[in-house]
Amino acid sequence: MTSMYRAGTVSWSLSITEGSSQPHLALYVRDAVGLRVTDPASPPPLLHRPPDRRALLTDEERTRAAEQWPSWWHAILRLDTRFHDTSERRGTSDQAAFLTWVRAHAAERARTVGEPPEFTALHGSPELQRAAVALWPEGRSWAERRSAPTAEPGSPAVVTREVAEAVIAEHGISPDAVRGTVLVLAVDGVWSHLLQPGVMLCSAVCQDAPEAWRRVVRQVFESGLEA
Repeated sequence: MTSMYRAGTVSWSLSITEGSSQPHLALYVRDAVGLRVTDPASPPPLLHRPPDRRALLTDEERTRAAEQWPSWWHAILRLDTRFHDTSERRGTSDQAAFLTWVRAHAAERARTVGEPPEFTALHGSPELQRAAVALWPEGRSWAERRSAPTAEPGSPAVVTREVAEAVIAEHGISPDAVRGTVLVLAVDGVWSHLLQPGVMLCSAVCQDAPEAWRRVVRQVFESGLEA
């Protein structure tokens, strides 16, 4: 996770999460099994395609798994967003409080998303659970090797600062009102999606494309003002 901010006591901030493993595992399952998902938050195919594992499910099972996948995906994104949201960590500066916070997140993840190798939280989605269990070992290995490429150090920083300062000036607001979270995914092409106010999903390519990154950062900052 990368955090960008303006130095000082009152600052804008942007949390950038690159290569988070659980979203990439879900995308690995989607692409390996060939699930046809229709959901605006479902990104393009992974940059590095997994092997064909469609034989794990029948055509009928694949259809049902494709219907089950979006709920799993959104649950993963909600938890990932919360885990990397620095505002959630306020009050956890001492080690005991921080560990309590981490354990609470882990318990919620196990309950709502499922933990390997059984993914018991998916018991109501048996076809998706079977695929997740079968693909977990290779999906974990893939995620470790093929996480979202990190942009060159500092390359998005200038654009981010320019956009933050422009938003502050245009809206006449305090810098600390300008904040957001971007989850970067190792998927094809220039793609982005506003998941919720102040939270954007985008492809890794966006970080290295200044105009695309400018659009992502402006949308995440301005949408957060409306929350």
